[in-house]
Order: sequence, then C-alpha cells, then structure tokens
Amino acid sequence: MTREKDRRRWSLRRLAVTAAVVALCALLAGCGGGDTGDKISAPFESGKCKGMELEVVKSQLAEAGFTNIQEKPQETATEFLADSVISVKIGSNTSWNSANSWKPDTKIIIEYYAYTGIRHIDVTMDIAVGGEDGKPVFTVQTSLPDGSKLSAELSYNGELTGGHEDYVETQTITVQDGKAQTAPFTKDGEVLTGQYRFGVIMLPAEQSQQVQEIVGASGEAMRGTPVKKDGDYSYIAVSMEYTSPVVETVEKISEEALREKLKTALSGFGDDCTISEDGYVYTLNVWQKGLAQTAMLAQTGDKDAKETWDKIVYTTMQASDSLQELLTASGYGDYMVQIQVLNDQNHDNTLLAVIMGMASYNCVS
Repeated sequence: MTREKDRRRWSLRRLAVTAAVVALCALLAGCGGGDTGDKISAPFESGKCKGMELEVVKSQLAEAGFTNIQEKPQETATEFLADSVISVKIGSNTSWNSANSWKPDTKIIIEYYAYTGIRHIDVTMDIAVGGEDGKPVFTVQTSLPDGSKLSAELSYNGELTGGHEDYVETQTITVQDGKAQTAPFTKDGEVLTGQYRFGVIMLPAEQSQQVQEIVGASGEAMRGTPVKKDGDYSYIAVSMEYTSPVVETVEKISEEALREKLKTALSGFGDDCTISEDGYVYTLNVWQKGLAQTAMLAQTGDKDAKETWDKIVYTTMQASDSLQELLTASGYGDYMVQIQVLNDQNHDNTLLAVIMGMASYNCVS
C-alpha cells in the first residue's frame, strides 16, 4: 500500500515538472526564442539606428518585410540634424538584438528630427573644356538640381588688333544628372582664334517652380563659393579663360602695299617724313618745324616746353603701338616699327626714338 502511494506521488511530480517545462518554453517562445513561424527580424540592432537618415531606416525596414511603418517628427532648427533618426520602436520594444523577431504588421514608430528652417544646398560648379580645336565645348559639373537653366557665354577677351573682330555668343543649357553641356562655340561655323572668357550665370528668378523649391525663389537656399549676392538676392556666377590652340593666320601683303599703308599713316607730316627698312625693322623718320627749339627749352627746365615735349613723347608712343598693329594686320607680325623724331634743323640729330610703344631714347630725359 505504501509503495503504491509513492508511485502516485512520483507521477504527479513528473506531470508538474513537465507542465512547468512546457510553460517555460511557451514564455521563451513569446520572447523570441523557439519557432518564429512567419515572424521577421529587424535589419539592425536597436543601438545602431540612432543618427541614421530617416529614408534609409524606412527603406531597410520595408526590405526586411515590415508593413506598418509610421513616422513621429520632432521639430528642430538645427539643419545638420534634419531627417536624422532619434529612436525606433518596434511593437513595445525600444531595445532589441538579432535574436528578436516580430510579425510583419507589427507597428513601428520612427522618431526623427524634422528641420523647420531653410534647407541649404551647397552649390558646386566645375567647368571643363573639350571639343575640337578652336570649336570649344564646355561641360559644367554641378550640384544644382536637374532642370536648372544656365546662361553660358563665350566672349573675346583679347585686344582687337590685327583686324580681329569682337565675338560674343550666349547659349542656354540645362542641368541633367548633375551636368550641363554647351554646343560647340564657333564663328559662323569657323574655328575661333585668340583669347576668350567663358562664363556661366544661374538666376533663381528665371527657374521653374520645381527648381525654386530647392534653391529658393531669391536663391536664399544656395551657399558656396559660386554664389554671389546682390542685397537679399543670391545668384551663381563662375567663369574661366579659354585660349584657342588654333593660330590665327593673316595674309601677308606686298612690301609696296605695306609702304603705302605706312605713308598713309604718316600723311599728316606731309613731306616731313621718310620710311626705311633694315632687316626686320621699319624706321619712320618724322620732323616738324620748332621741335628742336621745344626740346632745347624742355632740357633747360622750361615748364611749358616740358609739358609740350611730354605730350609729344606720349603721342609718339601711342603711334608706335598703332603702327605695330598695322604691321601685324598686314602679315608682318615678325617685324618691328621704329619712330624717330628728328631735329628739324639737323636731320642727323635724333631727338626721340620709340619702338614697340616704348621710348628707347629721349634727348630731354
């Protein structure tokens, strides 16, 4: 009788232990252990989502299979915090690791910073030139939004000498995938020669509503080196120099024709001038009545005579530059022109010599 009672006690204890084990397993399963069935895990642990971008966190959770993702914004006036995640709550859990899992429709709340100020855009503008020699194509790499309209202008930046004509051409180009490119710049289809300046301007007031929503109607959202200000209005202006690799060729006229051009340039002196050539130098001798007297008085310190003589020197230097340009335009760019102002009383005596726009001799100084 005693043995039968003992057996019954042991059986009851085993049932109690078994029930406890089953209950413990059920509790463990509810905490994420055991068979998860159709449950899924988070793509990151709770401690690693803080500071991540809102869209990145949403995308990763959606890719993991979660379908009930909600946002909880917290306003901030600090721009660098914009759209950064503060915390993520999955169901009732604010802390978890890779061992936890939930049903796909578990409610997820992402708390993040919602920036309430102006969202600035850091503008970059990098210009590169390509295309055929003398027919440049300019490419602008920029952080401006797609659809931005840029005014691109190429203008001649050299001296209008040697018959060189002025040149200005403007094109409107559009940013697409962070790049805007011009068509080739030419002169009626012909190559460009000489020095130029290429400039790009972007005016926010001329942009579409979609672009203005990013840069601001007055450009207030733009910042960076390319951004210029005019009061409360901001715009973009950048430029670079361009030198055509094509050497300009000038048809060379005959020496007789060149001499005629030089005589025409000196026509104001009448017969009081001569033209001679020695190697690659054309020398133009000129004189006028009273020049020797003026130079002598200037040497002695006469104020009026000194002012008159200085004007003669300056005018002669300007004439030298003009005559040098005449040689270049006539195909004699490798020649030089020298102007000698002679003593009107003794032509063997030189009062002033100017070459390449500079006085090489001045009897007064």
